[in-house]
Parts: sequence; C-alpha cells; structure tokens
Amino acid sequence: MPETDTKYRGRREDQRLVTGQGRYTNDWNFDGQVYAWFRRSDRAHARIVAIDTEAAAHSPGVLAVLTGRDVADAGFASVPPLQPPNPGGQKVVAPERPVLARDRVRFVGEEVAVVVAETQAAARDAGEAIEIEYEDLPVLIGFENAMAAGAPAIHDNIPNNICFDFQYGDEQKTAAAFARADGVVSVSVESPRVAPTPMEVRGAVVVYDAASDSFDIYSPNQGGPAFRDDLAVMSGVPAERVRVRMVDIGGAFGARTSPFPEYPALMYLAKKLRRPVKWLSTRSEDFLTDNHGRAVSLRGELAYSKNGKFLAFRTEWLCDSGAYLAPAGCLTNSLNGKSIGASVYQVKAMYGHHRQVITNTSPTNAYRGAGRPEANLIIETLVDEAAVKLGVDALTLRARNLIKKNEMPYHSPTGVVFDSGDFPALLAKAKEASDWKGFNARRRQSRKNGKLRGIGCGLFIEPSGGGHAKQDEVAVLFDRDGNIILHNVAG
Repeated sequence: MPETDTKYRGRREDQRLVTGQGRYTNDWNFDGQVYAWFRRSDRAHARIVAIDTEAAAHSPGVLAVLTGRDVADAGFASVPPLQPPNPGGQKVVAPERPVLARDRVRFVGEEVAVVVAETQAAARDAGEAIEIEYEDLPVLIGFENAMAAGAPAIHDNIPNNICFDFQYGDEQKTAAAFARADGVVSVSVESPRVAPTPMEVRGAVVVYDAASDSFDIYSPNQGGPAFRDDLAVMSGVPAERVRVRMVDIGGAFGARTSPFPEYPALMYLAKKLRRPVKWLSTRSEDFLTDNHGRAVSLRGELAYSKNGKFLAFRTEWLCDSGAYLAPAGCLTNSLNGKSIGASVYQVKAMYGHHRQVITNTSPTNAYRGAGRPEANLIIETLVDEAAVKLGVDALTLRARNLIKKNEMPYHSPTGVVFDSGDFPALLAKAKEASDWKGFNARRRQSRKNGKLRGIGCGLFIEPSGGGHAKQDEVAVLFDRDGNIILHNVAG
C-alpha cells in the first residue's frame, strides 16, 4: 500500500490557530508588567466639575492615576479624518478628541481617567474609587435633535452639528428628469447603529525601551504600518520609534483598523513608570467604545417613464458620526455611496446628498460594508417599489434597465467608470438557479400547507479597496531563482 501524504497544505496559520496555539494580545506578558484600568463617563453629555483621585491614588498596589488635566501638555493629538474629495468644496470639520476627557464628556464610555496598579483587580478597584462631579448638559440623540434649529453645539467648532456636507451628481439635470417623468416612487430606509463584537476584546501591551526611547505595541490591528503612523500622531512620538508587533487577532472587520485613545495613554504610562503596561477591555467596554457601524438614515426617489425605463435617482443620506470623528467614517459614508450611487442601472441623471451629523453617541467608523450595503439597499428598495407600482415582475424590470456588457467601460452619472461586468448574464443565472418562474406554484403549495412563502431579489455592487481615483498598479512576480520582480505601472 502506498503511503498517504497527510501533510496539511492549507493556510500556514490554520494548524496553529485551530489547535489552540494562537497568541493573542492577552497572551503576551513581560517581566515587571503592570495593569491599567480606565474610568469612563456614565453620562452622554456633561461638564466635568471636579475629579477626586485621592482615594484611588492611595489604594493598595496603585502606581499612577491620570486625568485629562494631568496629560494636557503630553503632546497628544487627534488623528485627522480622511478627507473625501468633495465637488461641493466643503472639507470635513473635525473636533479635537482628547485622550482623556478634560472639561466635558460627550458620550457614555468616553475615557475620563486611568489607573495603573500591580494587578488588574487592584487597578479596577482603585478606578471605581475615583469620584467625579458632573454638571449635566443637553443630550442630543438622533438626527432631528442634533440638527434642530437652536440645538446646542456639541463642539464649539461645529455650530450646527453638521461636520460634513457632501454632494455629487447633477442636481439640476436630475430635477429636470423628475419633472418629465411619468411616475415617481420614494422610500425611506434605516440602517441602524451596530456595535462590533470581535471574539477578542480590545487591549494592548506597551513595552518602553529607555535606551532607544522607543515603544513596542502588542495589540490587535488590521495593518501595522497604518496603525503605527496613526499612533505616532496621537502620542506625539516619531513613527520610527513606534514598533507595532503583529499579533494574532480574533476578528476585526474594520473595528481594529485605527488605534483608540487608550493606546497613547498606555504609552505615556509605560514611559513614566519604566514598566510594561497591559490593558484589556471588557465586553461591556467594547460595546460602548469600539467604533460603531451604520447609523444611517436614507431617503430615495426614482423617476421612470411609462414603459418602465429609469430616468433618474435622487438620494439623501443622514449619517450619525457620533461625538467624535473616527478616521474613515466620513470617507466611507460618502465616497462609497457616490461610487455606486446609481448601482448597475442605466440612468441619465443622479443626485446624492450626504450629511455627517455629530451626536452624543459613540463614534462610527468603517465596519462590515462601510456605506456599500446602504447604497445598494436604497436603490434596490426603490426598484422593488417601482415594480409594484408598475405591476411588473421585479426581475423583468431590473433586466430592462441594466447596464449592458457592450456598454463597458460605462461612465456612471456620478463620475465613476465601471471597467467591466455582465450584469444581464448575472441576473439570468440567478433567475434560473432560483427557479424564479416556479415561485407561484411553490407559493400555492405552501398555502395549502398553511404556510406563507415570499421571494425577493437584489443586485449588489461595491467599490473594492481604494479605487476612488487613479492608482498605481503594482505587479509582484517570483522567478524560479527565488527573486522578486516588482513592476510599477502608473495609473
């Protein structure tokens, strides 16, 4: 009998991870390690009147207690949000986000103070002994409250609580198409706020090396260089003195892209104490403070002719940014919507209007789709509504309006080029695979059995990666001698 080759040939990390040999953030420990715990706001909006840390500082095992005022001169800074190119010209207006709140708190869970102690339990016990006196301020939750006339400003530099106004397409051409349309449908949809829940809670271990005045960071992240560069901005430490160690990561989907305010505070403490500092959040903390996703309210309109040809789309987005701006939140809630604003349908005109609104809630960021599901949702809901109003089969109406293969490359009304695609063939395959024509028979049989049966369809397209402007194209080849050949072709 020939020997069977049982060598595992899957991904190189699979064997290690599925046999319990993964090494996540909490698995890293160092000699002399101490533990941090963050005291957080239990108010959505309040002025900090006073913070009494006396009891915490004298608790057993405590090595340091810091508040926002203690680190006011530490050189901390906010990472500026990514600025989407905006035809309207307005840039994102960004508020400062302190590493530890100084004069005000603006959402439940915001970092107010941090305690370091010899054990995790001692740090938590001391943190809970901190006494904070608040003066409550008006809380703005929801778009109506934040955008209401006379609503107080959550940040002084954003007087109307709208930090970004983004428009694209041709408003006048779209209005003209609606004026001559034989029919119009309008819908409103909600994409509710969600909290990320990776299997691994957030945390970090920071090790300071006094000889080189440098830091080693062990923390779950989705890209070491970008994480390092943002952390350098936040901490005021040159990037060449920040080393982000790539550890195993228990889930991310956007929630582990950028560093959070806890990390520069840990760096400050590691240098101050000359000891490694570990912090591990709880699931409850993650629920409050990991950048949330979604929180978008959309309204859309579709204008069509009497034979069911689409003339124009018009969409309006209200996007809840939360109390502070995460780096990619405004970008993904604007450019992704613009790129696929009219989806895969032929229309002569399109107009989109997005507003990013500041509220007293957790900041939102790119997470699990990052504006793409919302852009598809509003268009597909409009198409379904038009099919009902026209009395036309939903797939038939879609097929009638799809961009054809021979029209590629296709220039969309939002200024984006689709380089390839065969959407009619895709729809035809879906129709056949789902036995769309046989649905009515299946429905009748279900009724006989006392059951309800429904059917639905939706086309989905999304921009991938950057893709919003001309990019350099890079090809990496490996020759037989083990050499790497890099080709760079300007886009």
